[in-house]
Amino acid sequence: MFTGESSTKNKLFHRYLTTTRYVQKWYEGDVWDVNDGAQRTLSIVRSMHTRVATKMSKRCRRLYISVGYGSESKVFCSTIVLFRSLVGLHGWTNDDNDAILHFWRTIGYLLGIEYKLNLCHGSYNQVVTPCEKLLHKDYKPVVEKVDSISVAMAKNITEAMSMVEPSYTWPALATYIYELVGLPCPVDMCIIDKICYSLIYFMMTYLIKFHRICVNKLTR
Repeated sequence: MFTGESSTKNKLFHRYLTTTRYVQKWYEGDVWDVNDGAQRTLSIVRSMHTRVATKMSKRCRRLYISVGYGSESKVFCSTIVLFRSLVGLHGWTNDDNDAILHFWRTIGYLLGIEYKLNLCHGSYNQVVTPCEKLLHKDYKPVVEKVDSISVAMAKNITEAMSMVEPSYTWPALATYIYELVGLPCPVDMCIIDKICYSLIYFMMTYLIKFHRICVNKLTR
């Protein structure tokens, strides 16, 4: 909200499309190679967050430490650690789990997250406990408060991304996320939303499990 990059749905669409493209570069490129797009986009993100944090600190006369994608990656990593089969991670081995955590641990390091604050530090079994604490002590209490500003932002993000993925309606996605973390959803669904919810559930629990290659191609 401070940057103004989330003030309209068009800006939100551009922001999260850019985010998706950046993360894709991180997965497919070499984050250690200064000539690679993965390294360049990481540098862009880190500089951007540092610049915004500095401006916020000056305007508000307090210190803001911007971890940017680090905050988002904490939620992401907690999700893939605690709810693997419900977010499309089927048949993963311990090596697969350790590999994805190693990847995000590296991303956090390159974005400037201190070693002791990196949620992905350690093996999968070592990360489960802090992820559970994050879920129950930080995430769920905030979600239960139903802050109007946050809900409005989430709705706008969902509607912006629905231009690419029409099944992402706010009631359908909200219901899926609330159920994922074991909370009753305060958002009512109409018949269209229920169909969209069923499509999301089908994709995550079945389609990705048996047709991963097709889903990957479709996503690209």
